[in-house]
Amino acid sequence: MAKPFIIYCDIDAVLADFTSAACARFGVELPKQSILDNQWGYNACAGGSRTKFWMTIHGHDFWSNEIQPYWWAKKLLSVVEKESDEWVFLSKPTTDVGCMSGKYRWVQKHFHATNHLVLTLAPKSLLCPGFNGLLIDDNLKNCKMWEEAGGAFFHWPEMTPDMPEEIINNYLEQLKQKCQNQKTLIQLT
Repeated sequence: MAKPFIIYCDIDAVLADFTSAACARFGVELPKQSILDNQWGYNACAGGSRTKFWMTIHGHDFWSNEIQPYWWAKKLLSVVEKESDEWVFLSKPTTDVGCMSGKYRWVQKHFHATNHLVLTLAPKSLLCPGFNGLLIDDNLKNCKMWEEAGGAFFHWPEMTPDMPEEIINNYLEQLKQKCQNQKTLIQLT
C-alpha cells in the first residue's frame, strides 16, 4: 500500500499577510507588487532589530485579528485540498504568550479548519515524514532543512498583497505540478 501524500502548508507569509499587519503597527508602507525577502520586515519596521520588532509585534489580538488572509489564500488552500486528502497547516509560534492561541483563533476564524492545525515549537524539519510530505513555505531556510530531512518542498515566496492575479495563478499552477510530480514519485516507490 502506497504512503499517503501529505501537504504541510505554512501560515504566515503564505496564507496570512503577516507583514502588512506588522507594517501597520510600525507605520511603515509596503512596497508595491513585490516579493519580499525574509529580512524585509525586520529591516523596514525595526531597523534590523529583532528585539525591537518582537517587542512591538505581540498579543493575541495581533495574531488573531490584525493579520488578514491574503486574497489568494482560499485559492491556494483549494489547490492543497484537491491535491491531498491529508494536509495540515504547519506553523511555529513565536515566544509571545498570545501567539499560539492567536494563530489557533485565526485559523478557526478564516478557514474553520482547526482540526488541520499543527503548531510546533520544534523546527519544522523534525516533523518531516519523509519523501511523501510536501512543505509549502515562504522561508527558503525552512524549505532546505525540510529537504535535507528527506521531504520535498514548494517555495511560496512572501509577496505583497497587491500582487497581480496572473503572478499568483502562475505560482498556483507550479504548485499543482509539484504536487502531481510528488504523487508520481510516491506511487513509484
